[in-house]
Amino acid sequence: MKIYDHPTRKHSIAGTYTFLFLSLPFALLYFIITVTLFSLSLGTMVIWIGLPILLLLFVLLHGFALLECSLVHNLLGIGLPIPRPLESSISLRLRFVRYLQDPLSWTRLIYMLVVKLPLSIVSFTLVLVLPLLSVVLTLFPLAYLLNLFINGILLLNHIPSQTILIPFFIEVHQATFEPLMFARCFLIVPVGVLLWFVSNWLLGGLAHVSGLLAYALLAPEQQAEATFSPFRPQMEATYVPPMTPQSQAARSEMASYD
Repeated sequence: MKIYDHPTRKHSIAGTYTFLFLSLPFALLYFIITVTLFSLSLGTMVIWIGLPILLLLFVLLHGFALLECSLVHNLLGIGLPIPRPLESSISLRLRFVRYLQDPLSWTRLIYMLVVKLPLSIVSFTLVLVLPLLSVVLTLFPLAYLLNLFINGILLLNHIPSQTILIPFFIEVHQATFEPLMFARCFLIVPVGVLLWFVSNWLLGGLAHVSGLLAYALLAPEQQAEATFSPFRPQMEATYVPPMTPQSQAARSEMASYD
């Protein structure tokens, strides 16, 4: 099976967040199609209809692997060796046999059924909660003023209200501005800033683990060392034209002058 490599390049925070956001929708797509076709192929294997369904599943798993490796490369910057499709000239029987003999067919099946969906649920939850929480904590003084404004509107409509932002520490009583409470809000700001950096570190590590799992279960084993080392293009051989009698005579004449 022929393969080609993507070089490793530097990833970005935006790429990491985009990859983690997209993990859950793609994981649901992979899981639903894989479970449906795999169950259908096993259930109809006794009447031989399951064989073409299983072949279709292997073809789709190959496409899913290509898509997942492309996402890992483009969004996380991890270079992966990607298998090229089998030759279109071979028969369906030979194609099916090659898929059965290829260990990647089964590791892709394990990835789509067992690995991708649970990891994507955790990734999507963390990428949704942690950045939002860090932004809320960083803008906590603004949140205090906003709650103060909302409570004032409620009081104008004769609706008593009280907001507890942090119990026994930051509270809004009857739309009354309290300088001490407002000053305490600024103590929360460094926590939000720190949480932002911690979130980036944690989510970056989670995305990298996802890339490593995709590398281990979806990518071919060949050229494994080259994909995670810095990309070093090989020097192309320089073409040297053959020496003609005229060029040899010119070189001898120049050498005599030296």
